[in-house]
Amino acid sequence: MLDRITKDMAAARKQRDSTKVKALAMLKSKLLYNSKAPKPKDDMSIVRTYLKQIQESCICLGEACMGEQGLPMAHNKSLMDKYEREIMELHAEQDIIKQYLPEEIGEDAVNEMIEQALKDMGDEPKFGAVMGKVMKIANGRANGGIVKSLVEQRLREKTLISVDYELT
Repeated sequence: MLDRITKDMAAARKQRDSTKVKALAMLKSKLLYNSKAPKPKDDMSIVRTYLKQIQESCICLGEACMGEQGLPMAHNKSLMDKYEREIMELHAEQDIIKQYLPEEIGEDAVNEMIEQALKDMGDEPKFGAVMGKVMKIANGRANGGIVKSLVEQRLREKTLISVDYELT
């Protein structure tokens, strides 16, 4: 992955794409730092963590744009413009970094994984155990929210919902 990022950074520099250079430089830095850790994580978890950090920054900036009553801070137009530009840049960085994640799998594949997990678990599978098994099988290629709703739906159909998990 580092080789790909390095090549993409060189191309972005030639195109004078400062947003892409900045995003890739940060990602490369995080991956290199992780590789020197005593117990390094896999590259995909580093990419996902970085995406979460970008998303949290967008949320914080969005909240900073709001005043006390949740209304935009119209009295400080230059600050609002600065925050909006920063949010747009963060969204662009997110789109760049997402290219380094494996393609997300669809609902049909997730449903197959759920069926496999249910077969492996026996008569009374618990929600958390099914979720964990499916997410492990998916290996980061499935959206957790989609998996959760599909597992809940499947357990409802089979009326196998465990007592220790209440659906709301």
